[in-house]
Amino acid sequence: MKNKNRHKEQSYIYPGEYVGNGEIEKIKNNNKQTVALNLTELPDLFKIEMFIPGVSREDIVIDIVDNVLTVRVTQKKKIKCIGEVCSVKEFESEGHIERKVVLPKKIDAIFTNAEYKSGVLKLHVPKSNKEEKITKTRIVVY
Repeated sequence: MKNKNRHKEQSYIYPGEYVGNGEIEKIKNNNKQTVALNLTELPDLFKIEMFIPGVSREDIVIDIVDNVLTVRVTQKKKIKCIGEVCSVKEFESEGHIERKVVLPKKIDAIFTNAEYKSGVLKLHVPKSNKEEKITKTRIVVY
């Protein structure tokens, strides 16, 4: 029982995601939002879809480090003025969106592709026949 309680104090575990206790406080204090996702395992790849409306693809940064896929989006309040008429984007808020997904060791990070269209980020992470140590791979969003 003592060991079980120690584990609860050290971390929170969610399906496909690890968030330590210190990270939860950072999330609360940094105006960081999370993103819902769909994860589908197919015979030759993992298909990941995330709903991230109101951002441009240039604002999305995707990395794979040590088999952890991280998707980050930094949002800034956008006020646009033309002459005396100004508009504010209400669907977009200031803050930071981040989502981490732990992937299996047998993936091919180099051939991972990402596409952002109509507010949905789609990632295809191919499977590999052998385990590879991935130090860091940056994924370009198309």
